[in-house]
Amino acid sequence: MTHWFNPLPLEDIHQQLLDSLVHGSCKWLFDRDRFTFWKSADKIHDRYRMLWIIGKAGVGKTHLAARVIEVLKEQSANKLAYFYCDAKDDRRGSVIAILRNWTWQLLQQDPVLLDDVIPIIEKKQLPSQTALEDVLSTTLQRLRDVILVVDGFDECDTQEQVKLYRVLARFSQDARVLVFRRSVNFLSKVLFPEECFILYHITEDDNSADIHRYIDEAVTDLVIDDDNIRKTIDAALRSGANGMFLWVALMIEELRKPLFSDDDYLETLKYLPEDLNMLYTRILRGLSSHPRDISTSSSLMQLITCARRPLTLYEVGASMKATVGGTELNASALSEERLRQTVLHYCGPLVTIHKRPGNYSTVTLVHSTLKEFLLEPQDADAQTPFKINEGHAHLA
Repeated sequence: MTHWFNPLPLEDIHQQLLDSLVHGSCKWLFDRDRFTFWKSADKIHDRYRMLWIIGKAGVGKTHLAARVIEVLKEQSANKLAYFYCDAKDDRRGSVIAILRNWTWQLLQQDPVLLDDVIPIIEKKQLPSQTALEDVLSTTLQRLRDVILVVDGFDECDTQEQVKLYRVLARFSQDARVLVFRRSVNFLSKVLFPEECFILYHITEDDNSADIHRYIDEAVTDLVIDDDNIRKTIDAALRSGANGMFLWVALMIEELRKPLFSDDDYLETLKYLPEDLNMLYTRILRGLSSHPRDISTSSSLMQLITCARRPLTLYEVGASMKATVGGTELNASALSEERLRQTVLHYCGPLVTIHKRPGNYSTVTLVHSTLKEFLLEPQDADAQTPFKINEGHAHLA
């Protein structure tokens, strides 16, 4: 049974998101009329059983999704299944993966349903999309008012999005559906007219209090002697955030670099990047000034960007045991902690290292928008040493 569903470790991912939440954050959505209406909608109002939460990149939609999932699990008697899509991991970007994990989670909550689905599984044998839809449909019909959540809808490729639209349309008849995504594009308007769902756009007013709380805590931790400079930094970050948690988090990492004086903090804030791409360019340019270090940083960023799934630190070490800048790196012989320090030294805040219980630590880019930025053709003013062809060759 487990082999047929092949579930992903979504509980670990969910817990990591909860652990990284700022205390008391991401609760504002529960006070919004459209959310409360969706939460209480019944089958009579089919069009109100699907809610799309829309927000630009970096506003914290995935963390918001984690908070909502956790609260609904704690406060609702309904069964709930969730999925976090991720453009940085091929295993988390298909409709089949979503169906597998949704169904697996629901069956874990009510094992009695196995008696109903085992005959379907034995008949279908292979977990095709059709077979998985049949199993999920049977499961939903046996349960009462299930909630299905998917975060990062648009991190799936276009073909998978088309499939997912149809899946959501089908199962919103038997379950309440909650979707987190960046935008409502032309494709969604064609396949899914707005009268088919409730739409909520995240505004800067929605998460401003959470961002300000995050900034206050982060700036307090900076080693600054002058309170006036601390207040200046706080004000500058609030002004430049534009509703983006990710922008603030990366700027805080820039400010955590070793500085000689308090005035150096003001120098760092003199030319604030206006968006995430400008900030990515700034960080990439500042990773190192030594030619060999630049080469190593470039090779690591290529490797992590082109990987089809998160790599373990040991896989990164083994891959980097190659000639970089004319010198062989014996990274595979390093301990996990030394590998962690090495990767962070060369990649800075642009990568995230996840430690999961009982497993090796894995490395991913800090956000899917960084992958998009690195893979797209770059203007002369925003060039970095990254070259996609070299990255694919390295993985091969």
